[in-house]
Amino acid sequence: MNAFTRAVSCAVFLGLLCCCDKGNVNGPDDDPLPNPGPDPVPATITISHFPDIVSPETEMTFSISGLPDSVSLDSLSVRWDWSSDGAWDTDSLVLDDIDHAYPDHGTYIVSASIRNTQGSELTVLDTVHVVELLTITQNSGGFLWGNVDWAPDGTNRIAFDMSGQNINIFIAGYPGGTPEQVTFNPAPDTLEGHQFAQWSPDGKKLLFQASGTHLGYITQVRQLDLETRTVTTIFEMQSPGINTLWSQDGQSILYAENKSLKLFSFADSSVTDLTSGVTVWGYCFSPASDRIAYFLMNEKNTTLRIMDVQTQTDIKTFDITGAGAGSKLDWSPDGNWICLGFVCDEVTDERTLHVLNYHSGNIYSIRLCQLSECWYPTWSSDSSILAFEAKEGDNPLEIWGITFPQDIE
Repeated sequence: MNAFTRAVSCAVFLGLLCCCDKGNVNGPDDDPLPNPGPDPVPATITISHFPDIVSPETEMTFSISGLPDSVSLDSLSVRWDWSSDGAWDTDSLVLDDIDHAYPDHGTYIVSASIRNTQGSELTVLDTVHVVELLTITQNSGGFLWGNVDWAPDGTNRIAFDMSGQNINIFIAGYPGGTPEQVTFNPAPDTLEGHQFAQWSPDGKKLLFQASGTHLGYITQVRQLDLETRTVTTIFEMQSPGINTLWSQDGQSILYAENKSLKLFSFADSSVTDLTSGVTVWGYCFSPASDRIAYFLMNEKNTTLRIMDVQTQTDIKTFDITGAGAGSKLDWSPDGNWICLGFVCDEVTDERTLHVLNYHSGNIYSIRLCQLSECWYPTWSSDSSILAFEAKEGDNPLEIWGITFPQDIE
């Protein structure tokens, strides 16, 4: 073999060798590509529940959301641990809504373990608040008719109106207080009613409304001095709203007349119109009485308005779509929460209470399966309890309460 032939042969051999090396992806000196393994469960998955807050034995519906469109429900299963104690309370189930109720009040951490068909697993958590149900009054012997109001002076007294032969104002202490009658109507045939009691800031007086056949279509706003037990009429009005509310400084009264919001001044008996040309549904003072939360009739299921009292202009609005306005608004003394009242489902007759955080705008729903005909919520002076009237079974209306969670916002 001459030199030229040897060179050609060597070049061919090296070319073949290079071709073979280029085609060998995992050569002897290369690390093999890792096995991709099973697909992970999407980390976007979350769990939620409705209602947000419940009493013991009230069912909550738990839902799973955040599943990407590219992932099939059929490829996933879930099991539930209702208290995150490490023992799963259900077998593997399809991803669907599930109901659960807790027998005792407390705060629970719920675990949901979602697994796909390839064996990957993701555990997500949810916090549940089950509130304690409190009995404020028992066997009062009458039918509670109207507003419930908690004294702001820290004495834990509650004022309410109750019907017997006619309607009077009562006071009960919490806990364990016996209702005490503090107003006394004329003869029952006058059909006069004393309703919608409201405490003064110092807890020494009560506002209430008086109406009856002998008063015609006029409603009198009266003041009861609890020390002297004397009653005086402050002013009269037509077509009144539900509540007459005392300002924090005790110098004015917020009320509604002929569907408009008004402010009465004790200093000179003047009346200031705060709204005009609109129909007001519900209203309440802020703790400092420098702001007013209120609904308009045509917006009661969509918008909560906040008015600055000094400028008489709206400074803030909240979207309450899906919650709606109940029979009474009440602003918590700590300034954090506005109770929107109980709303009745026209189909199931279930009552749902909604509360709104003034700072975050978050709205929480509350349901209490043991009770019906729930109305007129009021905050305790330390904002830890919501009291209201309600019925348990076939018993008459009484005053109940719930402990409000302190770790939500």
